[in-house]
Order: sequence, then C-alpha cells, then structure tokens
Amino acid sequence: MKQIYSVKMILEYKTDVSMFEENIVLLEMESIDDLKDKCMQYVDLIQDDLNDHEFVRLYKIVNWNLANQKFDSSMDFKEVYSEFILEDEISY
Repeated sequence: MKQIYSVKMILEYKTDVSMFEENIVLLEMESIDDLKDKCMQYVDLIQDDLNDHEFVRLYKIVNWNLANQKFDSSMDFKEVYSEFILEDEISY
C-alpha cells in the first residue's frame, strides 16, 4: 500500500553562482526503501526546467516522516516548502 511521506532535503544548484535550496516535499511511495529513488525523480523534474548550462543535485536527505495530511493522489509530488539557503546554514 502506498503511503505519503514528508521529506526534507537539501538540493544544490549549479548556476552562475552555486546555490542551495531546502525543500520539504510530499512523496507517495510503497515503502521507505524507495526514498532515494523517489527523491531523484523529484530532482530530475527540477532539472528538466533548468537551462542547459545549469544543473541541480540532491545534496542531502535531512529527514522524513509519514505525512498525516491528505492530498490529491493524482499528483506524484507536492512541494510544501522551498527556500534558498546559504551553504553555511546547512547543518551537518
């Protein structure tokens, strides 16, 4: 049975200036074992929207939880929160 997970991840963008972005995204998965693959699908969608000389990569999966809110299951991903951050704001 698919369940909805809330995933907090850090993405690194390579543009004219390297940037980091913190994202919280709802993902629908069969199990938590699919987490990295599902996050990479999300990153691929973002990459498709970038220019040819830019790219994005998954820097770090910070944490994940089972989500308790409902959303339209026809959506593969739902971004809840996204904010550009500085590299020194990333907690290791």
